[in-house]
Amino acid sequence: MPIVNITLRETKAVRNIIKADIIKPSARSNDIKIDDVRELKSFGRENNGVIIDFVYAVKYELKEPKDQNLGEILVKGEIVYVNTKDEISKVVDEWKKNKKLEPKLMVGILNAAMNKSQIEAIEQAAKVGLPSPIPLPSLKPEKQGKSSAS
Repeated sequence: MPIVNITLRETKAVRNIIKADIIKPSARSNDIKIDDVRELKSFGRENNGVIIDFVYAVKYELKEPKDQNLGEILVKGEIVYVNTKDEISKVVDEWKKNKKLEPKLMVGILNAAMNKSQIEAIEQAAKVGLPSPIPLPSLKPEKQGKSSAS
């Protein structure tokens, strides 16, 4: 997939002040979506491109107190995708008509956006004291009675 650049335009992390005796976190929600597709002409003699705007959001809900959230992280960015003029015309036309991208392209674009956004979201979460937006690997102690070869 000819993605030539991924740029983050805006990042925001907020941890709310919760005034309660008991705070019970709930599941966090991760959401990513394509916000807009804009044509980028004259990328080369044979190629054209599009700028695909995306938004990645993480919301930290609370079970208690109800109707409050612990915080949120927002990452906005853009991906520059290039292809032949005909292929780019198809992408732009499909977006203008249905606000959708062809499934194979959509998967590649969203994966690229998520990879970049999740790294930034982990950093932002650490800065404001929120849990990581995605589970990070962790080590567990070895169970008693098992021996490992050296």
